[in-house]
Amino acid sequence: MAASTAASAKPSDSSSAHVHDYAWVRSTDATENTDAVLEYRCRACGDIAAYKSVDNSAYALFLKDAAEEIKDAAANAVVKIDTVKWLSLDKAVVDAFDARKDVTLKITYTQKGERKALEIPAGTDLSSLLDENGYIGFSRLAEHYAVPYVYGKN
Repeated sequence: MAASTAASAKPSDSSSAHVHDYAWVRSTDATENTDAVLEYRCRACGDIAAYKSVDNSAYALFLKDAAEEIKDAAANAVVKIDTVKWLSLDKAVVDAFDARKDVTLKITYTQKGERKALEIPAGTDLSSLLDENGYIGFSRLAEHYAVPYVYGKN
């Protein structure tokens, strides 16, 4: 979505002319599959001049939700992460997993149209597999923890 940052000064109608006072406000929250959307809205009359997508907000929500699910899991739980869009975890998710030595992590994902699965045993230290930017791709995890994918079972 293209965004315009120029605020125009135009009256909303002839009886209540004013100079628009635009600000970016959230129009739609991110989901794990779609980025959040902001709108450039006049604080006085509600006129909307532009929209823009908040890049990577869907991925950020996916990572936040994964870390929270791990942190909040019951003792000795199996946490299942299922995604068709994302292919990596960040340091916050790895830190949450490393802090929960009792949690097993099952990840089901789609890569190049093919469903794949990982099972990372409880107590596994993943921090050494993070790249220099603090991410770990599912492909790299699959080198160590891949399991055969069975439709509907993983």
